[in-house]
Amino acid sequence: MIKQKTIYSVTFLVIISFTLFGCKQQKQLSKTTEEVRSFSELKSDILKKSESIKRVSIKGIKISIDDNSALINLKANILISKDSAILVSLSNMLGIEISRILFQPENIILVDRINKTYKTGTYNDIYKKYNFSVNYYLLQSILFSDYSYIFNTYNYMNTSDTIKSKFNNYEINFSSNENEINNIILFIDSKNENIIQAVLRNKENNQDFKIEYISYINYKSIYFPEIIDLDFRSKKTNLTLTLKNGTVNFQANTQIKLDIPKNYNRGSLND
Repeated sequence: MIKQKTIYSVTFLVIISFTLFGCKQQKQLSKTTEEVRSFSELKSDILKKSESIKRVSIKGIKISIDDNSALINLKANILISKDSAILVSLSNMLGIEISRILFQPENIILVDRINKTYKTGTYNDIYKKYNFSVNYYLLQSILFSDYSYIFNTYNYMNTSDTIKSKFNNYEINFSSNENEINNIILFIDSKNENIIQAVLRNKENNQDFKIEYISYINYKSIYFPEIIDLDFRSKKTNLTLTLKNGTVNFQANTQIKLDIPKNYNRGSLND
């Protein structure tokens, strides 16, 4: 049986890591050519692409989590309504549901199926408990591989509007004085403008969170991540995660809601 502590640890990993996945675009070694364009044009293209996905259903996700002490394998299903809600269902490898997590812009609800409890809280509770800052829109950015939130809210650090590609990638640096995640680096494919890698840093706490998009799938001209490696490093924690998608549906009409049985005991994410 999966212990309650394990469920909450996995929930934390989900909170700081989720992103997912429809001909495949694999990394390939190819002749590199330098391309030059303006940051303003790239930003405009990124924002335009972000409008193509509003609602997604992802089923049969495979998750592997390694914290250097144990390897945990899980399955997941996710429903996403952009800018509104993200519902995650976690199951063991036998398909038995362990928990459901509802992420909304202001709060989080975790339902523990094993121990028949549910916990509520905010993203600030996650920061206090795990010393890692995340908000709904950053989590959504990772899930969609859509970093329009970063382009709109963080400061572009380059001194010139002109950007040049290196090894077929644009490297874009962002900073913020108002967020705990105060430095973000995006590596963007210069050919199709897909995110290849994102590095999120909290310099004060010496934390690095690296998200590497190994491959994409093309669903009717919509590129969506297929396989993702995630690596979190801090003074006290080293975590590595691999996520692989199952079936992705962009026409999902299922209402996102979380039903809590009356006999479940209530708690707080601060507990």
